[in-house]
Amino acid sequence: MRHTRFIQTTVTLAALMVGSACAAETSSPDTAIGAVDAVSLGRAPLDAATTTLPTSPTPNAVPHVDLGPVEAEAPSTTVTVEMPAPPAAPEPEPAEELDPELEPVPGPAAEPAPEPESEPAAEPPGGPDPADPVVFETVDLDIEVDRKHPTPVVSRPDLGLAFAPCGAFGPLADTASAVTTVMVDAVADGTADDAFTSYLDGGDWSLRLTTSGGTISEYDVAGVGPGFVESLGAAQFDAAQGDEFLAVVGSGASNLLIGAFGADEKGCIVRFTDTAGSDVEFQVGGSVGQLNGVACSEWNGMSYVESLGATDMGGGSYNVYGTSWHKVGVSELESENGTHMFGVGFEEAEIVAQLDCPGITL
Repeated sequence: MRHTRFIQTTVTLAALMVGSACAAETSSPDTAIGAVDAVSLGRAPLDAATTTLPTSPTPNAVPHVDLGPVEAEAPSTTVTVEMPAPPAAPEPEPAEELDPELEPVPGPAAEPAPEPESEPAAEPPGGPDPADPVVFETVDLDIEVDRKHPTPVVSRPDLGLAFAPCGAFGPLADTASAVTTVMVDAVADGTADDAFTSYLDGGDWSLRLTTSGGTISEYDVAGVGPGFVESLGAAQFDAAQGDEFLAVVGSGASNLLIGAFGADEKGCIVRFTDTAGSDVEFQVGGSVGQLNGVACSEWNGMSYVESLGATDMGGGSYNVYGTSWHKVGVSELESENGTHMFGVGFEEAEIVAQLDCPGITL
Protein backbone atom coordinates (compact mmCIF):
# COMPACT_ATOMS: atom_id res chain seq x y z
CA MET A 1 0.00 0.00 0.00
CA ARG A 2 2.95 2.36 0.78
CA HIS A 3 4.48 1.90 -2.68
CA THR A 4 1.15 2.48 -4.35
CA ARG A 5 0.73 5.86 -2.68
CA PHE A 6 4.26 6.85 -3.67
CA ILE A 7 3.58 6.02 -7.31
CA GLN A 8 0.29 7.98 -7.28
CA THR A 9 2.06 11.04 -5.88
CA THR A 10 4.80 10.83 -8.47
CA VAL A 11 2.35 10.52 -11.32
CA THR A 12 0.43 13.54 -10.06
CA LEU A 13 3.58 15.69 -9.91
CA ALA A 14 4.62 14.60 -13.35
CA ALA A 15 1.31 15.58 -14.77
CA LEU A 16 1.55 19.00 -13.20
CA MET A 17 4.97 19.56 -14.62
CA VAL A 18 3.95 18.49 -18.08
CA GLY A 19 1.01 20.80 -17.90
CA SER A 20 3.32 23.63 -16.84
CA ALA A 21 5.59 23.03 -19.80
CA CYS A 22 2.75 23.12 -22.22
CA ALA A 23 1.52 26.33 -20.74
CA ALA A 24 4.98 27.89 -21.16
CA GLU A 25 5.06 27.10 -24.79
CA THR A 26 1.66 28.70 -25.51
CA SER A 27 2.00 31.66 -23.22
CA SER A 28 3.71 34.93 -24.07
CA PRO A 29 7.47 35.26 -23.77
CA ASP A 30 7.10 37.76 -21.08
CA THR A 31 5.58 35.31 -18.72
CA ALA A 32 8.11 33.77 -16.37
CA ILE A 33 7.98 30.00 -16.36
CA GLY A 34 9.49 29.81 -12.95
CA ALA A 35 6.71 31.99 -11.58
CA VAL A 36 4.06 29.69 -12.91
CA ASP A 37 5.84 26.62 -11.59
CA ALA A 38 6.35 28.28 -8.31
CA VAL A 39 2.74 29.14 -7.93
CA SER A 40 1.49 25.76 -9.06
CA LEU A 41 3.98 23.91 -6.91
CA GLY A 42 3.92 26.18 -3.94
CA ARG A 43 7.63 26.97 -4.20
CA ALA A 44 9.69 30.20 -4.36
CA PRO A 45 9.84 31.87 -7.78
CA LEU A 46 12.80 30.88 -9.96
CA ASP A 47 15.07 33.17 -11.86
CA ALA A 48 14.49 32.68 -15.54
CA ALA A 49 17.98 33.89 -16.44
CA THR A 50 19.76 31.51 -14.20
CA THR A 51 17.37 28.60 -14.11
CA THR A 52 17.62 25.92 -16.76
CA LEU A 53 14.69 23.67 -17.20
CA PRO A 54 15.39 20.00 -17.61
CA THR A 55 14.52 18.40 -20.90
CA SER A 56 12.28 15.94 -19.02
CA PRO A 57 10.34 16.65 -15.88
CA THR A 58 11.72 15.22 -12.66
CA PRO A 59 9.30 14.69 -9.86
CA ASN A 60 9.94 16.39 -6.65
CA ALA A 61 10.77 14.32 -3.65
CA VAL A 62 7.77 13.28 -1.64
CA PRO A 63 8.21 13.04 2.08
CA HIS A 64 8.00 9.47 3.37
CA VAL A 65 5.14 8.89 5.80
CA ASP A 66 5.12 5.64 7.77
CA LEU A 67 1.46 4.55 7.99
CA GLY A 68 2.20 1.31 9.79
CA PRO A 69 1.32 -2.17 8.63
CA VAL A 70 -1.80 -2.28 6.58
CA GLU A 71 -3.54 -5.60 5.97
CA ALA A 72 -4.78 -6.28 2.51
CA GLU A 73 -8.41 -7.08 2.17
CA ALA A 74 -9.16 -10.55 0.88
CA PRO A 75 -10.74 -10.40 -2.50
CA SER A 76 -14.35 -11.46 -2.58
CA THR A 77 -15.69 -13.50 -5.41
CA THR A 78 -19.36 -14.05 -6.15
CA VAL A 79 -20.13 -17.26 -8.03
CA THR A 80 -23.54 -17.73 -9.51
CA VAL A 81 -24.57 -21.38 -10.00
CA GLU A 82 -27.67 -22.20 -11.91
CA MET A 83 -29.51 -25.23 -10.36
CA PRO A 84 -31.49 -27.42 -12.69
CA ALA A 85 -35.23 -27.37 -12.13
CA PRO A 86 -36.64 -30.51 -10.37
CA PRO A 87 -38.36 -32.95 -12.68
CA ALA A 88 -42.08 -32.59 -12.85
CA ALA A 89 -44.13 -35.18 -10.94
CA PRO A 90 -45.76 -37.74 -13.24
CA GLU A 91 -49.42 -37.26 -13.72
CA PRO A 92 -51.53 -39.95 -11.97
CA GLU A 93 -53.06 -42.55 -14.21
CA PRO A 94 -56.79 -42.27 -14.49
CA ALA A 95 -58.72 -44.68 -12.28
CA GLU A 96 -60.21 -47.68 -13.94
CA GLU A 97 -63.87 -47.21 -14.49
CA LEU A 98 -66.02 -49.86 -12.87
CA ASP A 99 -68.81 -51.57 -14.66
CA PRO A 100 -72.00 -50.27 -13.01
CA GLU A 101 -73.68 -53.62 -13.62
CA LEU A 102 -71.17 -55.47 -11.40
CA GLU A 103 -71.75 -55.58 -7.64
CA PRO A 104 -68.82 -54.57 -5.44
CA VAL A 105 -67.04 -57.43 -3.68
CA PRO A 106 -66.67 -56.71 0.03
CA GLY A 107 -63.19 -57.09 1.45
CA PRO A 108 -62.29 -58.98 4.63
CA ALA A 109 -63.86 -57.52 7.70
CA ALA A 110 -61.41 -55.90 10.06
CA GLU A 111 -60.96 -57.86 13.26
CA PRO A 112 -61.93 -55.91 16.35
CA ALA A 113 -59.05 -54.92 18.54
CA PRO A 114 -58.75 -57.15 21.62
CA GLU A 115 -59.98 -55.60 24.78
CA PRO A 116 -57.23 -54.87 27.27
CA GLU A 117 -57.10 -57.29 30.15
CA SER A 118 -58.21 -55.72 33.33
CA GLU A 119 -55.81 -56.00 36.21
CA PRO A 120 -57.17 -57.64 39.34
CA ALA A 121 -58.03 -55.22 42.02
CA ALA A 122 -55.49 -55.10 44.77
CA GLU A 123 -56.62 -56.63 48.01
CA PRO A 124 -56.85 -54.23 50.90
CA PRO A 125 -54.25 -54.53 53.63
CA GLY A 126 -54.94 -57.35 55.99
CA GLY A 127 -56.27 -59.85 53.41
CA PRO A 128 -59.56 -60.19 51.56
CA ASP A 129 -62.73 -58.62 52.79
CA PRO A 130 -64.39 -61.11 55.20
CA ALA A 131 -67.75 -59.99 53.87
CA ASP A 132 -66.95 -61.45 50.43
CA PRO A 133 -68.39 -64.94 49.87
CA VAL A 134 -65.90 -67.82 49.98
CA VAL A 135 -65.89 -69.92 46.81
CA PHE A 136 -64.86 -73.56 47.13
CA GLU A 137 -63.66 -75.72 44.27
CA THR A 138 -65.93 -78.68 43.55
CA VAL A 139 -64.12 -82.04 43.46
CA ASP A 140 -65.80 -85.26 42.43
CA LEU A 141 -64.90 -87.89 45.03
CA ASP A 142 -66.18 -91.40 45.58
CA ILE A 143 -67.66 -90.85 49.00
CA GLU A 144 -70.63 -92.16 50.88
CA VAL A 145 -72.52 -89.67 53.01
CA ASP A 146 -73.87 -91.18 56.20
CA ARG A 147 -77.17 -89.60 57.12
CA LYS A 148 -76.34 -90.03 60.80
CA HIS A 149 -72.99 -88.27 60.79
CA PRO A 150 -71.95 -84.88 59.48
CA THR A 151 -68.68 -86.26 58.09
CA PRO A 152 -68.81 -88.66 55.10
CA VAL A 153 -67.07 -92.01 55.06
CA VAL A 154 -64.53 -92.28 52.25
CA SER A 155 -64.79 -95.61 50.43
CA ARG A 156 -61.72 -97.44 49.06
CA PRO A 157 -63.15 -100.31 46.99
CA ASP A 158 -59.83 -100.77 45.22
CA LEU A 159 -58.31 -101.91 48.53
CA GLY A 160 -61.41 -103.44 50.03
CA LEU A 161 -61.23 -100.89 52.81
CA ALA A 162 -63.49 -98.23 54.18
CA PHE A 163 -61.54 -95.52 55.94
CA ALA A 164 -63.53 -93.40 58.33
CA PRO A 165 -62.21 -89.87 58.42
CA CYS A 166 -60.71 -88.48 61.56
CA GLY A 167 -62.83 -85.68 62.90
CA ALA A 168 -64.97 -84.45 65.74
CA PHE A 169 -68.26 -86.32 65.46
CA GLY A 170 -69.55 -85.04 68.77
CA PRO A 171 -71.36 -87.10 71.41
CA LEU A 172 -73.47 -90.07 70.39
CA ALA A 173 -77.02 -89.21 69.53
CA ASP A 174 -79.74 -89.78 72.12
CA THR A 175 -81.26 -92.28 69.70
CA ALA A 176 -78.21 -94.58 69.83
CA SER A 177 -78.79 -98.00 71.43
CA ALA A 178 -76.94 -101.30 72.08
CA VAL A 179 -73.90 -99.27 73.07
CA THR A 180 -70.81 -101.28 74.09
CA THR A 181 -67.43 -99.70 74.91
CA VAL A 182 -64.07 -101.36 75.66
CA MET A 183 -60.75 -99.66 76.36
CA VAL A 184 -57.73 -100.41 74.19
CA ASP A 185 -54.30 -98.93 73.42
CA ALA A 186 -55.07 -97.97 69.84
CA VAL A 187 -52.39 -95.29 69.42
CA ALA A 188 -49.58 -97.34 71.01
CA ASP A 189 -48.80 -94.90 73.80
CA GLY A 190 -48.56 -97.68 76.37
CA THR A 191 -51.92 -96.93 78.00
CA ALA A 192 -55.29 -98.52 77.27
CA ASP A 193 -57.18 -95.24 77.33
CA ASP A 194 -58.72 -95.23 73.84
CA ALA A 195 -62.42 -96.06 73.66
CA PHE A 196 -63.65 -98.65 71.12
CA THR A 197 -67.46 -98.38 70.96
CA SER A 198 -70.21 -100.18 69.04
CA TYR A 199 -73.77 -98.87 68.76
CA LEU A 200 -76.99 -99.04 66.76
CA ASP A 201 -78.76 -95.91 65.50
CA GLY A 202 -81.62 -95.79 63.02
CA GLY A 203 -81.12 -99.42 62.02
CA ASP A 204 -77.40 -98.93 61.21
CA TRP A 205 -74.52 -100.42 63.14
CA SER A 206 -71.31 -98.45 63.68
CA LEU A 207 -67.96 -98.82 65.41
CA ARG A 208 -66.41 -95.68 66.89
CA LEU A 209 -62.84 -95.11 68.03
CA THR A 210 -62.19 -92.20 70.38
CA THR A 211 -58.52 -91.69 71.20
CA SER A 212 -57.25 -90.14 74.39
CA GLY A 213 -56.20 -87.12 72.31
CA GLY A 214 -59.81 -86.48 71.28
CA THR A 215 -59.67 -87.85 67.73
CA ILE A 216 -62.95 -89.50 66.79
CA SER A 217 -63.51 -91.75 63.79
CA GLU A 218 -66.12 -94.28 62.80
CA TYR A 219 -66.56 -97.36 60.64
CA ASP A 220 -70.06 -98.25 59.49
CA VAL A 221 -70.63 -102.01 59.41
CA ALA A 222 -72.73 -103.08 56.42
CA GLY A 223 -74.54 -106.34 55.77
CA VAL A 224 -75.19 -107.23 59.38
CA GLY A 225 -78.65 -108.59 58.64
CA PRO A 226 -80.43 -110.14 61.60
CA GLY A 227 -77.17 -110.27 63.55
CA PHE A 228 -75.56 -107.61 65.71
CA VAL A 229 -72.32 -105.67 66.16
CA GLU A 230 -70.37 -105.56 69.40
CA SER A 231 -66.92 -104.29 70.31
CA LEU A 232 -65.00 -107.08 72.13
CA GLY A 233 -61.50 -105.98 73.16
CA ALA A 234 -57.81 -105.98 72.37
CA ALA A 235 -55.75 -108.51 70.45
CA GLN A 236 -52.13 -108.51 69.20
CA PHE A 237 -51.25 -109.41 65.63
CA ASP A 238 -47.55 -108.51 65.96
CA ALA A 239 -44.88 -107.86 68.58
CA ALA A 240 -45.14 -104.07 68.30
CA GLN A 241 -46.51 -101.99 71.14
CA GLY A 242 -50.18 -101.13 70.95
CA ASP A 243 -53.35 -103.07 70.35
CA GLU A 244 -55.46 -104.22 67.50
CA PHE A 245 -59.04 -104.97 68.48
CA LEU A 246 -61.84 -107.38 67.65
CA ALA A 247 -65.58 -106.89 67.23
CA VAL A 248 -68.58 -109.00 66.29
CA VAL A 249 -69.65 -107.80 62.85
CA GLY A 250 -72.52 -110.21 62.13
CA SER A 251 -73.66 -113.79 62.49
CA GLY A 252 -74.54 -116.91 60.57
CA ALA A 253 -76.83 -119.82 61.27
CA SER A 254 -74.67 -121.10 64.12
CA ASN A 255 -71.59 -118.85 64.06
CA LEU A 256 -70.60 -115.35 65.05
CA LEU A 257 -68.49 -113.36 62.58
CA ILE A 258 -65.48 -111.57 64.11
CA GLY A 259 -63.76 -108.64 62.41
CA ALA A 260 -60.28 -107.28 63.13
CA PHE A 261 -59.63 -103.53 63.46
CA GLY A 262 -56.79 -101.14 64.19
CA ALA A 263 -55.75 -97.49 63.96
CA ASP A 264 -53.67 -95.80 61.28
CA GLU A 265 -50.98 -93.17 61.83
CA LYS A 266 -53.62 -90.46 62.29
CA GLY A 267 -55.54 -92.43 64.92
CA CYS A 268 -58.40 -93.26 62.54
CA ILE A 269 -60.07 -96.64 62.75
CA VAL A 270 -59.32 -99.12 59.93
CA ARG A 271 -60.57 -102.61 59.22
CA PHE A 272 -57.98 -105.26 58.40
CA THR A 273 -58.00 -107.11 55.09
CA ASP A 274 -55.99 -110.03 53.79
CA THR A 275 -53.29 -109.60 51.15
CA ALA A 276 -55.96 -110.02 48.45
CA GLY A 277 -57.92 -107.02 49.79
CA SER A 278 -60.86 -108.93 51.32
CA ASP A 279 -62.12 -108.21 54.82
CA VAL A 280 -60.72 -110.64 57.38
CA GLU A 281 -63.50 -112.45 59.23
CA PHE A 282 -63.17 -115.22 61.79
CA GLN A 283 -65.96 -117.60 62.82
CA VAL A 284 -66.76 -118.69 66.33
CA GLY A 285 -69.33 -121.46 67.01
CA GLY A 286 -70.62 -124.26 64.85
CA SER A 287 -72.48 -127.52 64.92
CA VAL A 288 -71.63 -131.17 65.47
CA GLY A 289 -70.21 -131.51 61.95
CA GLN A 290 -68.09 -128.30 61.93
CA LEU A 291 -66.66 -126.30 64.79
CA ASN A 292 -64.77 -122.94 64.53
CA GLY A 293 -62.97 -120.65 66.93
CA VAL A 294 -60.27 -117.99 67.47
CA ALA A 295 -57.24 -118.08 69.77
CA CYS A 296 -54.72 -115.33 70.60
CA SER A 297 -51.27 -116.94 70.71
CA GLU A 298 -47.61 -116.14 71.06
CA TRP A 299 -44.62 -118.11 69.91
CA ASN A 300 -40.93 -117.24 69.90
CA GLY A 301 -41.68 -113.64 70.92
CA MET A 302 -44.16 -113.20 68.07
CA SER A 303 -47.84 -112.43 68.78
CA TYR A 304 -50.48 -113.60 66.34
CA VAL A 305 -54.15 -114.59 66.12
CA GLU A 306 -55.10 -118.07 64.98
CA SER A 307 -58.38 -119.09 63.43
CA LEU A 308 -59.22 -122.72 64.21
CA GLY A 309 -61.56 -125.30 62.72
CA ALA A 310 -62.52 -128.90 63.51
CA THR A 311 -64.19 -131.06 60.92
CA ASP A 312 -66.07 -134.33 61.72
CA MET A 313 -64.42 -137.09 59.70
CA GLY A 314 -67.06 -139.67 60.79
CA GLY A 315 -67.20 -142.17 63.57
CA GLY A 316 -66.59 -139.47 66.20
CA SER A 317 -63.14 -138.54 64.82
CA TYR A 318 -62.22 -134.92 64.05
CA ASN A 319 -59.38 -133.29 62.18
CA VAL A 320 -58.31 -129.96 63.72
CA TYR A 321 -56.50 -127.32 61.62
CA GLY A 322 -55.48 -123.73 62.19
CA THR A 323 -54.40 -120.64 60.23
CA SER A 324 -52.23 -117.99 61.88
CA TRP A 325 -52.57 -114.28 61.07
CA HIS A 326 -50.01 -111.54 61.63
CA LYS A 327 -49.85 -107.87 60.73
CA VAL A 328 -47.83 -106.83 57.64
CA GLY A 329 -49.22 -103.34 57.04
CA VAL A 330 -51.26 -100.56 58.58
CA SER A 331 -54.45 -102.38 57.64
CA GLU A 332 -53.29 -105.69 56.20
CA LEU A 333 -52.92 -109.19 57.67
CA GLU A 334 -51.05 -112.13 56.20
CA SER A 335 -51.92 -115.80 56.86
CA GLU A 336 -49.98 -119.05 57.02
CA ASN A 337 -50.74 -122.60 58.05
CA GLY A 338 -50.89 -123.23 61.78
CA THR A 339 -52.07 -126.04 64.07
CA HIS A 340 -52.95 -129.46 62.64
CA MET A 341 -54.27 -132.44 64.60
CA PHE A 342 -55.83 -135.55 63.19
CA GLY A 343 -58.22 -138.12 64.69
CA VAL A 344 -59.15 -136.32 67.85
CA GLY A 345 -62.42 -136.92 69.66
CA PHE A 346 -65.33 -134.55 70.07
CA GLU A 347 -64.30 -133.51 73.58
CA GLU A 348 -60.95 -132.23 72.28
CA ALA A 349 -62.46 -130.72 69.15
CA GLU A 350 -65.13 -128.92 71.12
CA ILE A 351 -62.44 -126.73 72.72
CA VAL A 352 -61.85 -125.18 69.31
CA ALA A 353 -65.30 -123.57 69.17
CA GLN A 354 -64.55 -120.54 71.35
CA LEU A 355 -62.87 -117.13 71.36
CA ASP A 356 -59.74 -117.55 73.46
CA CYS A 357 -58.10 -114.11 73.88
CA PRO A 358 -57.18 -112.46 77.20
CA GLY A 359 -59.74 -109.97 78.39
CA ILE A 360 -62.41 -110.95 75.85
CA THR A 361 -65.61 -112.75 76.76
CA LEU A 362 -68.49 -113.62 74.52
